[in-house]
Amino acid sequence: MNPTSTAGHRTRCYGPASDTSRSTNGSSAGSLRAIARELHLSRGTVLRFTEADVEELLIAPHRPSLIDDYRLYLHQCWLEGCTNASALARRTQQLGYRGDINTVRRHLRPHHTEAIPADTPLPQLTVRHVTDWIMSRPEQLTAPERKRLNDLCDRSPALATTTEYADRLATMLRERRSEHLAFDV
Repeated sequence: MNPTSTAGHRTRCYGPASDTSRSTNGSSAGSLRAIARELHLSRGTVLRFTEADVEELLIAPHRPSLIDDYRLYLHQCWLEGCTNASALARRTQQLGYRGDINTVRRHLRPHHTEAIPADTPLPQLTVRHVTDWIMSRPEQLTAPERKRLNDLCDRSPALATTTEYADRLATMLRERRSEHLAFDV
């Protein structure tokens, strides 16, 4: 890291190119400011990438998608022989999927040439999903959601109790029955 003076500004330079080469605008080719200006990024972003490990940059974290909750259903339908993406998109939209057909197509595109593994892992559960299931009316949950919530409640007695209390509270508020305010603890 060599501090240099460029047009009256003190900048940090990185790499061997910073000592000898100059860009066309006269600033140091390796300075953070020049790189940020050329790539239309902030200096902080450029600094973060210059200090990051190469492996860290190459491994992209899994970003949640709207299709994650319906992946198992899509794979099941695909294995049963329904390979029409628009038909599968309509089916999943009836189950509550809010995305569009292109997302379904992109998800299924690799499976046109290769088979979907039968033991596909479950999508990662989030606190938000489980909370939504607990706070929803039981009749509004889809069959897979209801099954997963019941499985979670079977594994965790505390979650089962929380679910029961939330259901009782929702029923009490919905029916405006104040005589049931005392919970059996």
